[in-house]
Amino acid sequence: EEVAKEFGIPVQYQRFWLWAKRQNHTYRPNRPLTQQEELQS
Repeated sequence: EEVAKEFGIPVQYQRFWLWAKRQNHTYRPNRPLTQQEELQS
């Protein structure tokens, strides 16, 4: 809800991702969090 207020994006359109560190020292989205993982965070 804080993200929705800050960025103006409704909660139902938000998706949070797990990030993977790559060999070239960059990061990329690996997979979306499951609903269970989102509830725990």
